[in-house]
Amino acid sequence: MSYDPEKSVGASADLKKKSSYDSFEKSLEDNSNSAAEVSNEKLNFIDRWAGKLNAETKGIELITDEEKTESSVLNAATMWLSANFVIATFSLGALGITVFALSFWQAVLTIIFFALLGATPVAYFSVFGPKLGLRQIFLSKYLMGNYAMRIFAFINIVACVGWGAVNIMASAQLLNIVNNGACPPWAGCLILIVCTILVTFFGYHVIHAYEKYSWIPNAIIFLIIIARMSMSGNFEFGEMKGGSVTAGHVLSFGGTVYGFATGWTTYASDYTVYQRRDSNPWRIFFGILIGLYTPLVFTLILGAACATGTLKDARWNELYQTKSISAIGN
Repeated sequence: MSYDPEKSVGASADLKKKSSYDSFEKSLEDNSNSAAEVSNEKLNFIDRWAGKLNAETKGIELITDEEKTESSVLNAATMWLSANFVIATFSLGALGITVFALSFWQAVLTIIFFALLGATPVAYFSVFGPKLGLRQIFLSKYLMGNYAMRIFAFINIVACVGWGAVNIMASAQLLNIVNNGACPPWAGCLILIVCTILVTFFGYHVIHAYEKYSWIPNAIIFLIIIARMSMSGNFEFGEMKGGSVTAGHVLSFGGTVYGFATGWTTYASDYTVYQRRDSNPWRIFFGILIGLYTPLVFTLILGAACATGTLKDARWNELYQTKSISAIGN
């Protein structure tokens, strides 16, 4: 075999490139390890204490591939299942009857369509969690810039406070009613706020563990409500009316349902960032869509069904006017 000096030089250059690349990669790894060691040393007392309690200590930082250990979409799906299987969703469904003056079937059709329309963006943006490892609001930095992201974050905080107030007050009223007034609304608010802080303090993993099962007692309560509603004989379908006024009411109620459902979009990827990067995006999309859409439709329709009783029974109407939909649910 003849000696080819050009091939020899090329092979030598390739070896040098490989050696240089290996050295660079090792340097990156060493720097990463050194940075991790420094970071660990700088952890304050609260972070170390939270770490021992298995609480999440990361904020908006990138979730690395090594930290993405989840492969089941069930945790993310049940997260949305429990978050929407609540009294606030039930109360919202009642508005179709009591505020927008729709018949039961008009409310049902509006709920089915607009809930799907609102849940789809949440499922879509959840797909970005495993791929990018970033929280939803922080992702907007790469689309709109740093200052726009801050504006979005501020608006999201305001929305969180608003929805938190709605959820807390509705639940506090329910506690007051089921305890025959022994638990005043202010005390109910304090109890709920403290319980919420305790769960959310631990972050991603504990929230997922809690939400995985918290829908079960709510499901039992809603089944009891269905039974009592059936026994009361106060349910009625109402009259299907047409016209521009009804169309306006349908769009208004539909916008309310859509806003409630799609409002979760600002948290979409937050609850999938620990999913493995190679997770099937279609599996995540449909898993989240089913996990969110199912409780929305069920609970909204149940709220609308119970609200029809206010049109037939004067006592129910009085309870609704004085103590809101929570009294009817009781």
